[in-house]
Amino acid sequence: MLVATDLRCEYLARPLGIDLPQPRLSWTLWSRERGQRQTAYRLLVASTPELLAREEADLWDTGKVDSERTCHIPYAGKPLRSLQRCYWKVRVWDVNGEPSEWSEVSWWEMGILHPDEWQAQWISAPIAEPAPLFRKEFPVRSGLQRARALICGLGYYELYLNGERVGEQVLDPAQTDYEQRAFYVVHDVTHLLRNGQNGVGVMLGNGWYHQAVVWGGMSYGEPVLLLQLVLEYADGGRELVCTDDSWKTHPGPVLKNNVYAGEEYDARREIAGWSEAGLDDSGWSPVQVVPSPTERLESQKIPPIRRVRTLPTVALTSPQPGVWIYDFGQNFAGWARLKVQAPAGTTIALRFAESLYPDGTLNPESTGVFATYVVQTDRYTCKGAGVEVWEPRFTYHGFRYVEMTGYPGTPTPDMLEGIVVHTAVPPAGTFECSDEMLNRIHRTAIWTEISNLHSIPTDCPHRERCGWLGDAHVSTEMTIYNFEMAPFWTKYLEDIETSLAEKGLPTFVAPGKRKIGEASPDWGTAIVQIPWYLYLYYGDTQVLQRHYPTMKRWVEHLQNIAEGY
Repeated sequence: MLVATDLRCEYLARPLGIDLPQPRLSWTLWSRERGQRQTAYRLLVASTPELLAREEADLWDTGKVDSERTCHIPYAGKPLRSLQRCYWKVRVWDVNGEPSEWSEVSWWEMGILHPDEWQAQWISAPIAEPAPLFRKEFPVRSGLQRARALICGLGYYELYLNGERVGEQVLDPAQTDYEQRAFYVVHDVTHLLRNGQNGVGVMLGNGWYHQAVVWGGMSYGEPVLLLQLVLEYADGGRELVCTDDSWKTHPGPVLKNNVYAGEEYDARREIAGWSEAGLDDSGWSPVQVVPSPTERLESQKIPPIRRVRTLPTVALTSPQPGVWIYDFGQNFAGWARLKVQAPAGTTIALRFAESLYPDGTLNPESTGVFATYVVQTDRYTCKGAGVEVWEPRFTYHGFRYVEMTGYPGTPTPDMLEGIVVHTAVPPAGTFECSDEMLNRIHRTAIWTEISNLHSIPTDCPHRERCGWLGDAHVSTEMTIYNFEMAPFWTKYLEDIETSLAEKGLPTFVAPGKRKIGEASPDWGTAIVQIPWYLYLYYGDTQVLQRHYPTMKRWVEHLQNIAEGY
């Protein structure tokens, strides 16, 4: 008996926002018998699960295809429309020619296939800091069947509907060369809407789009927002709620935010109900409609950055009066969650570092202060309303130790928790052996890697945080053995393409404005190595086709500069 399981579309399980007209389908085989293999398959794709249950594939029926192929089969059915959901299943034939049962039903959902389908306009606030809030109210009539929010908030966004945060992603969307491409994200928000009046709100942070502090400032412009809310009703009606000049904006409680320097938050400036219907927003300002900041919008098809783990404090010391050092036991990337009760106006300062001086005080030297001229620092000003819980939104840090100052009493270990944050790539492999030293080396390597997965492969989570090509290609195989990395590396290869130097050759760093010029041979070879690894480990020929011209150009460049070759 052979079974098809783990159905994927473009490497993803049940994805939203696939903006490719011919997405690729894959599955995994499972059998209790040795020596089994697939000899044929049949795919059915339908517009409803009811049709699929009756084996009525109104979108695509491959018929029986004699093939051992189980991955990257391009959809070749009827043309698909934007935001359409496609249900599919597969049956396979085994080595003896016996057919399997049908797989479980899976689905994928399309993104925007034609640029002219964007009705939303880009908007911005008069100032970037304090971080701006945006809001609008809109009606929803009865019979709502499906609602999708398509959003691009540059640099980072948080989306709210009727006071509820949408999604678990943080530091979203992923970093790109924004002037060439920017990612929109699709959210299913059906469950957050109700009949009658509704409220939508967005908070924008600077992110990498408006990084104006370190390296002399490398901003693409002040934060901008694009949002298209699509409402579909049971009677066939369809309505759009889009960003335009009818939206309003107001400064929020995030006073300052920078991916390197940290975040400052004043809870006294919070506006209750700011993302709900019924707020008196007469004191809010009109937004500005601005030109598009990017050449093209693409759906984000890599796992988002998420909070993936919480670390407790393992030690709390006070090397000086009023100075408290929290030790989380190991280095990681993320931030600290603060739980505090203090009078209104009390400002708690948190500084982050990897090591301590001999006297037990914080030593930020290894975090690159000599280069960035900033110490990773968050500040929270209390509103004085009982126990307050806060964590930053638009920054992250590389650290083990946190220095707390400004607290008017004696803090306890549970006042801070370490929040581990990285691109949420699913695990794909594990390692364990009888030698505990090797096990520890492997665990250390894993922690090092996940501390440097933040939509790009960074060199470190504090000082540079750049996508150096050399660091990327030497770690590619290691990451593939341990995580599901194909969407991540596919995205990064496009970052290399959008960062090419004048001769069409890779730069040292991609993406971003800090490219450091044309890459040396040992760095630029990433454009050859990474596509090869994706083919070698995932059987992906499309990635070779896509990047072959740049790969070829790079090899020819190496031949031209080689001496004695």
